[in-house]
Amino acid sequence: MTVVPLVTGAVLARIVFKMKCLDLSELGAGSMADPPSLASAFSMSASDALAVAYATVFPFTSRARILVANILAIFLCL
Repeated sequence: MTVVPLVTGAVLARIVFKMKCLDLSELGAGSMADPPSLASAFSMSASDALAVAYATVFPFTSRARILVANILAIFLCL
């Protein structure tokens, strides 16, 4: 089920916002909180834009995971 939002977000970012493929890979890595993919993308590019894309998404997804887990725990325990 995680594939659908990732693919939808990537398609929208690519078509609507005209983002580059490396930026999209870092948005995906940040949304999955995956530091190894960050290191892989850094090896392909010398740009700091990758770190910015990762740093933009990572805090949001970390907080969203905690919030969703708490909401699910509340609703499933009713």
